Amino acid sequence: MSTLGASPFVWLQFDQTGALTEPDKAISALNQALAADGVRDLVVLSHGWQTDQPGAQGLYSRLWGNVCAALAGVDPAKVVVAGVLWPSKPYNADYDGGRALSVSEASGGVLSAGAPGPGVADLPEDRFEQALSDIQTLLGGQDTAALVAAARAAVASSTAAYGFFAEAQKALGVDPSHPDPELAQTANLFGRASTSFGAQLLLNAYQAPLALPLAPGVGAVLGLGDVINSAVQGARNGVAKALNLMSYFTMKARAGVVGDTMGAHVLPILTGQPPVRLHLVGHSFGARLVTAAANSFTPHGALRLQSLTLLEGAYSQNGMTAGLGPYSAVLGKIPGPIAMTHTHNDQACTLAYPLASRLSGDTTLSIGDANDPYGAMGANGAQLAASLLAPDSAATADFAPVSGKVKRFLADAYVIKTADTDAHNNVYNPTCGKLVAAVIASR
Repeated sequence: MSTLGASPFVWLQFDQTGALTEPDKAISALNQALAADGVRDLVVLSHGWQTDQPGAQGLYSRLWGNVCAALAGVDPAKVVVAGVLWPSKPYNADYDGGRALSVSEASGGVLSAGAPGPGVADLPEDRFEQALSDIQTLLGGQDTAALVAAARAAVASSTAAYGFFAEAQKALGVDPSHPDPELAQTANLFGRASTSFGAQLLLNAYQAPLALPLAPGVGAVLGLGDVINSAVQGARNGVAKALNLMSYFTMKARAGVVGDTMGAHVLPILTGQPPVRLHLVGHSFGARLVTAAANSFTPHGALRLQSLTLLEGAYSQNGMTAGLGPYSAVLGKIPGPIAMTHTHNDQACTLAYPLASRLSGDTTLSIGDANDPYGAMGANGAQLAASLLAPDSAATADFAPVSGKVKRFLADAYVIKTADTDAHNNVYNPTCGKLVAAVIASR
C-alpha cells in the first residue's frame, strides 16, 4: 500500500473517455485501505490542467503535507487519500510565446504586446507545428489526419476555412442538447462558421490582433492596464487560436466526464466500515471534476458525501446557480461545508478562462469581475443567492467553514505568484492546506 505522508494513498487513473484504468486494482486497493480499523474519512484530490503524473504527485504531496500539519482531532493515518490522474492536456493560454499577456510601457500600461504594425509577424512556424501536435495528442485515439490537413489548407488559403471549422467542430463531438450550458456552448463553438462566408469571417477575426476590455480594477490587481491586446496576427495565428479553443473546451468537457464517472460508478461501489465520510478536493479544472462527481454521486454502501473544497476552480462561477449551471443540486447533497478560494491574483481564472469562453460568443463585455457571464469560480467565487452563502471571509488565522452552506474565501493574501509558480497553481501552500484541514475536521 502506498502512502502520502502518514496516510494510505491510492491512484485513481482515468483515460480520455472517462473510464477508470485498471479498475479492479484501484478498487481493491481502496477497499483494503478503507477496511482498516478506525478509518472514517476518504479524501479525493484532483489536479487541473497542465498536469501529468509527476506534477500531480508533487501537488498532492505538498498540499497533503500542509493539510496534515494543520489537522486537528483527526489522525492522518486514519484518513485514506485517493489521487485522481486524468489526461489534462494543457489549454495553452499563452500560445503565442508571452506576447499576448505583457505590459507595454509605450501603450500607457495597457496590457499589450506593442502596437500592431507592418513589422508584426505571424505565429512562428514551429509554434504552429506545436499547435498541430498538441491537438493530435489531446484527441488521442481519434483520427486527426483530416483535421490537420484542413488546418494546413486554411493557413494556405482562407477559402479553405469552412472545411477547417467543419472538421474542428466534428472533432469536438459534443451533443448540442447537453444539459450543461458550458458544454452545450461547445456544440456551437464554431457556429459562426456554418457558411463559407461566415467561416472566412471567423478565421479573419481569429487572425487579427485582439483587443478586449478588462473590468474596472481587475487589471490593476494583476499589475496590468485595462485592455488585453495581442499584436500577433496572421493565418497561422488564426488557425492555432481555433485549435487552442478546441483544447480548452475538450478539457473542460473531459473533466466533467471523468467526474461523472467517478461519482456514479467508482465511489459508490467502495466498501469499508460505515460510515466513511467522503471529502472532494479539486484544483482548477479538477474543481469542475470533483463538483461533477458530487453531482452524480448516490450514497451506497460505506461512503457518505461530506464536503467539497474548490481551490481556484476553473469553471463557471454560475455552475451551481439554479437555472444557469448544471450543478445546483450539489448544494442539497452535501451536509458538511462547501468551501472555495478565489482571487484576482489568479490570472488563469481571471483572464484566460473567461477569454477562452467568450471567444466563441460575445467579445464586447468586460472581463474578470462577478458580473462577467463568463467569469470563473477561482476569480470571483460562486454566484449564488444570499441564503445559500455563509459570510465571505478573507481571514486566515482561524478558518471556519460552515456546514450546509457555501463559503467563499478571498485568497488575495496567500494564492499569490512566487518565484516557483504563478498564483493559479499556488494552492499547495500552508494556508490552503489549513483551509482543507479545517473542512475535513469540520463536523
